[in-house]
Amino acid sequence: MLKILIWLSLSMLLTLPALSAVPADNVLFPNVAQGHGVKSDCSPEPSDDDDAQLELEDNAQINGANGALDFCTIELDDDNQSCDGKTCTITGQANSVNSLKVSDINFDMTASNARDLPGANEGVYTLDPGDYKLSKVDQQKRNISLKATGQVRIFVEEGFKLQEVDLTLIGNIDFYIKKDFDVQDSKITVKNNVRFYVKKDFDIEESSILVEGDLRIYVANLDDDKDDDKDKDKDKDKDKNKDKDKNNDNDSDFDEVKVKTVNNGIFRFYGLGDVEIDGDDDNKSKTEIDGYIYAGGTLEMEGYATIYGKVTAGRLEMEDDAAINPNQCFFYTFDDDYTPAEDWATRSNTDSFKPEIVDGRFRLTQSKGNQATAVSYNQTFSSVNNKFVIEFDQYAYDRTSSNGADGIALVLSDATITARPGAYGGPLGYGKRSGVDDGFAGGWLGIGIDEYGNYVREGGSRNIKEVEGKSNNPGLSETEHAVAIRGAGSGEEGYNLLAYKLKMDPPVDSHHNSKRPHRYRITIDFTKPDGKARVTVERHANSTKGFETLIDRFKVEQGNTPEELIFSITGSTGGSNNIHEIDNLGFCANKVKRLDPKIDHFRFDVTASNVQACQPQKVTLKACANSNCSETYNQLVTASLAVPNGLKWRDGSTVSFENSKDLYLTSTTKKIKLDVVGSQPTAVQFGKTLCQVGSSGYSETSCTLDFSNELKAFELDFPDGNFTYAGEPLKAILKPQQNCESLFAGETRSISLSAVYVQPENPVAKPSVELGYNGQITRLVPDGLETLSVTFDESGEAAFILTYPEAGKTQLNVVEGNINGGGQFVTVPKALCVNTNPVSIRENDSTYAPYKAAGEAFGMVVTAHGSNNNPDVCKRPVLQNYIHPVALFSNKEPLGSGSNGELTVSNYTHGVSGDIADDNENIVGRNSVDAGKNTLTQSIDEVGVFELSASPIGAFHGISQSEMPIESIPVTAGRFYPARFVLDQADVVATHDGDKTKSYMGQPVNLSFALSALNADGKVTQNYQGEFAKATGQFRVAISDRNMLPRLNLEKMASWQEGRLEFNQYNVVLSRGSQPDGPFELQFDLAVNDGETSSLSAFFDKAGETHPGCRTEGCNHLRIGRHKMFYGRLLATTTQGSSRDAQSVPLRVEYWDNESAIWQRFKTDSWTSIGIDKIHFPYNDYEKSKLAIDDKIQVGYGVGQGATMGSGSTMVEGETNLNVGAPRVPATIKYEVKLEGKPWLEYKESNQGMIIFGKSPGNSSVIYRREQFSGN
Repeated sequence: MLKILIWLSLSMLLTLPALSAVPADNVLFPNVAQGHGVKSDCSPEPSDDDDAQLELEDNAQINGANGALDFCTIELDDDNQSCDGKTCTITGQANSVNSLKVSDINFDMTASNARDLPGANEGVYTLDPGDYKLSKVDQQKRNISLKATGQVRIFVEEGFKLQEVDLTLIGNIDFYIKKDFDVQDSKITVKNNVRFYVKKDFDIEESSILVEGDLRIYVANLDDDKDDDKDKDKDKDKDKNKDKDKNNDNDSDFDEVKVKTVNNGIFRFYGLGDVEIDGDDDNKSKTEIDGYIYAGGTLEMEGYATIYGKVTAGRLEMEDDAAINPNQCFFYTFDDDYTPAEDWATRSNTDSFKPEIVDGRFRLTQSKGNQATAVSYNQTFSSVNNKFVIEFDQYAYDRTSSNGADGIALVLSDATITARPGAYGGPLGYGKRSGVDDGFAGGWLGIGIDEYGNYVREGGSRNIKEVEGKSNNPGLSETEHAVAIRGAGSGEEGYNLLAYKLKMDPPVDSHHNSKRPHRYRITIDFTKPDGKARVTVERHANSTKGFETLIDRFKVEQGNTPEELIFSITGSTGGSNNIHEIDNLGFCANKVKRLDPKIDHFRFDVTASNVQACQPQKVTLKACANSNCSETYNQLVTASLAVPNGLKWRDGSTVSFENSKDLYLTSTTKKIKLDVVGSQPTAVQFGKTLCQVGSSGYSETSCTLDFSNELKAFELDFPDGNFTYAGEPLKAILKPQQNCESLFAGETRSISLSAVYVQPENPVAKPSVELGYNGQITRLVPDGLETLSVTFDESGEAAFILTYPEAGKTQLNVVEGNINGGGQFVTVPKALCVNTNPVSIRENDSTYAPYKAAGEAFGMVVTAHGSNNNPDVCKRPVLQNYIHPVALFSNKEPLGSGSNGELTVSNYTHGVSGDIADDNENIVGRNSVDAGKNTLTQSIDEVGVFELSASPIGAFHGISQSEMPIESIPVTAGRFYPARFVLDQADVVATHDGDKTKSYMGQPVNLSFALSALNADGKVTQNYQGEFAKATGQFRVAISDRNMLPRLNLEKMASWQEGRLEFNQYNVVLSRGSQPDGPFELQFDLAVNDGETSSLSAFFDKAGETHPGCRTEGCNHLRIGRHKMFYGRLLATTTQGSSRDAQSVPLRVEYWDNESAIWQRFKTDSWTSIGIDKIHFPYNDYEKSKLAIDDKIQVGYGVGQGATMGSGSTMVEGETNLNVGAPRVPATIKYEVKLEGKPWLEYKESNQGMIIFGKSPGNSSVIYRREQFSGN
């Protein structure tokens, strides 16, 4: 009885602890086995007295190492072959895994708002989310289930002890156990996520754990007074593992324990101290753990202790028969005294032969035709982290003939499905033959060794023709003597070809030589991290070459892999045949479990001797425990029932029962076969399901039930589907409902028939339905009733041919006496044709005449047409009853590039007149319907030539486009041209910083514009470029009809790009004439021609604004801008003044005024600047604002407004000054203003001037010498 410590505050919210910081599996368990926590250089070097970090003795083995293990030191027995069948090696380097510390794991034993456990209901405790606390758990000989409805934590103070207890844990449950985890002779089942945090003392003996979810156990192995500080001591003391007996009290012990994971379950154990795993020495009480083990100290494994997974330990010691991922190997030489039934189940499709031992070999087929045999090994192999290797000698020969075929296949199949061989011949007993034989039951992988060449050609949904993308299968001469892999399948689906090697040399077939074997080795490796199988096929066919690889590590990419697999070998012959044998068979795998079938076979009892179609039929299913079914299996069995076409099980196809169970089925087919395809627990492989109908006796043939008939009503069946094109014939079969055999078989009856329009209910056109029977045509009209004399065939069926020339859904009603019925069929348009109104005209093969402006309305005409003899579909009669949503499309013709354009009306309802709205309920067009002709007001927003088409949206009365494609016949429409051209971003601006409307002749200005080709809605047409862009532009620059273009350096315009013609030239210059002229105010215009035969487009400077000078219709002179140009010069003036005073010399910009014929000061110029570096004194020495008058006198100079001696100045009202200091002696100074970069201010010698100090020019001899000898 559970003893409960009661806590208060039950309604308080649960406070969850911090999560444990344990590294992920790929970090803590990088390889199958490794050490941890050693210094980087494995120091200090161990002494002779130290135990090795890895110690293997006796028959201990580690498999899956794939190289050296990460340990610092190793000790082995002599001739040790313990690692993957080889001598174990180590890296001798630092362990990459860090040791776990107590602080890494949440061992906090403090509960929050704990409460009592609720009462149990028949041993089931249902726990709401929160914390629960128990003083102790001490249970014996009972079944207990804990079911958590949310996150639950259970705190145990004094101990957790189970003795002969079956404990099931469901939900997310964490146990915090302060001490004494002691489980004896018990079973623990974990359904979801469960954690055990044990502070010290962990012991589990003679017990089992079944993990269907995620179970993790953390054991600190610390005394109560130990805490996280002890982690530091542990790091300092690496010798604590040298004597395992010192810490036996704190070991975690597994003794004769089995931990099994199923359904992708996970088991992890983290023991921070030593961990001991013991198995009994006699192999009867093994310890087997399916999971990962971490030991902070020594992990000791002895006896038959086995771990299927990975380990990480401070030290690993294995002895006796301890193993990590052990290989189990089996060898068979098939001596004549060997009895196959001891290890193999056999099956054949003929009673005259079953696989047997002949002359010391296992013979799979005789040299007889159409055999399909199989032998299945009575072991299962796990697909989880397992590696399966098989070797055998293969014989294929015939002593009397040389027409060898077909071969053998090695098969892995789902262990939950009863194995049964596939089709004979080319499929090699693994694949299927459509309509004849199913493929191998539960087949997951079939590796075929094929003499004849058909294994790659047939047997699956995907064969070599589909794999290689060929229209036909390659010839047998190309595919013979092959090895190939086929994938998973069921019934007649799947078994796809995955990989192959063709034309092997030497051949698979040895003809008459019965003594020439080829040895094959096949490896199926599930140990990769992704869990996918890698398949390698090798053959030893030459004594000098050894094994040669035929298929190398092929990765099997298919659906979920069954957890447990069965290994079988099939043999097959067809029209040609061989003897097929194997010998010296051996295979090894890590995880092997012998099949122990509890069920011999299944039986069905069908009570009624005359089973009725269309009615539920009772059958009884029995699970037989022996061959004569005198005993039934009296425990729970779950069986999977076959579901052939037409069969329905009332309670589903998976049933659970003990001994036997009554089931109910209904069938809509004449014959069905009862079968059990798989079960848990399993039945004997290749076992046959037996049936008895009434008291007929049990047999396999009795499982095929032949249903008699009970007629309830007629139905009109359409074997090719209840749809056709309007005007095309449709085959209809009148027969009993649910395929029951007709009571009218072979009889002639008077049948009344009528037709009803279903959709549309009130059609525009009302043609009759033509019914053809026995060479006669009967026309059925609404409200009319026609009577025919109809003879039913022996199947109780009568065939009609229906033809209806319109579109829609129609019902045919059938009446005979008080039995009635019928069926509906749909007639679909053959095509939707598109045209335009007015019609678009092509000028020649490559060009189209202008049709409409982009965005301008035109008529788009859509008509639906059925079938008749006219080869031109669009000239057939128009269907008037077709009412259905239709989508409209535009696609650019190859002439153009860019956008497909957007139609204003993108979809509409065909056959319905009225306004058409878009998704925002805006009216975008109208549909006018006249006798089936749908005329839509349409427009397209792009220029160019387009293919306009229509296609139905969705299914038409349930008939999809894939079932009955409606052809879309487009029209080519165009050429669509721009509605107008608009000039924007147009300007002529100066490149200086002053008045942007004025510049000097010769001074660059920036001329730019963008011309856009727009649709009627004012959007740029992206397609207006290349051949569609016909518009051109020319500059026009004139004054009083005087053409100024010759004096301008305008560049050539670029090409149209996506509806835009852009121009931007930064260096437009009006050249200066030989004589001054001007000023000129230039008007820059762009003359545009749309390039059409007649002007179709409008032209605007801006949207809606024409050029002011254009007053006539069709004016195409577009205004870019105005700019005033001046013929300019820089005038350097001459001044004279007292030698005692500084002088300011005006520097002035001027322009030529042609009207007054004089130079005028250009007061508007506020942009021209003169720097001091531009002032040059040709006859004086000067440097950095210092000017030498003679050898003794220097004065300062500068440029600036007024008397400022600055470093430079910008013109103010067209003027600035050169300022020179007083020399106090008479002097004449000549100067010059350099105009580099300002050629528009150069004019003769206007840039030269003089400054005179005093009343006379100064000493003439001194002046002369300076002029002659000055270097400046």
